Amino acid sequence: MIPDRDPGTSPSLVDLSAHYTAPLDNDWLVSRSVNLNTLPKGLQTLAGTLFDVRGILQLASTELLLQSMLSEPEKSRQYPRAAEGVRVGLKAEKIHFVQASAWSAAPGDKVGEYVVHLADGQKQSIPHLGQSITGEGDRQDGLRLGDDQGGAVPGRCHL
Repeated sequence: MIPDRDPGTSPSLVDLSAHYTAPLDNDWLVSRSVNLNTLPKGLQTLAGTLFDVRGILQLASTELLLQSMLSEPEKSRQYPRAAEGVRVGLKAEKIHFVQASAWSAAPGDKVGEYVVHLADGQKQSIPHLGQSITGEGDRQDGLRLGDDQGGAVPGRCHL
C-alpha cells in the first residue's frame, strides 16, 4: 500500500499520488525480490534535494513487456507507456527527478525522456540517458529549464 502524503509536505514537492503504479515494497519487475523496500520512505533528502518518496511510477519498456507473464490488459494497467498529466503548477528554474531504469543500456543511450510543458505552450524534452549503476555520471545539480545553454525559463510547468 502506498502511504498517504504527509499533510505537512511542502507544495514545492510534486504530488505523484494519483500517478504511482506500485508501492516501493512490491516486486515491480518480472523477477522476485526486485523492489525498493530498503529505500527510506516519506520526506527524504537525496543528493541534497528533498523528495516525497512513497511509491513508484513504473513505465513500460520493450524488455519488460516481453518478459512479463501478465495479460495484455494487466500489462497496460501496471506498466503504462507514458505518465501524462502530472501537474506541477509552480514557477521553477530547476526540476529534480529521482529515476531509475532496468536492463542494460550503454552509457549515454537514450532510454526515456521527460517532456516538460511550460505555461507559455513551449515543450522541453529532457532525455533519460543510460548510466553506470556505480553512480558515475549521476546528475546531482538538477536540470535547468531553458535553452541548450542552460538559461532559465521561469514559468509554471507540468509534466
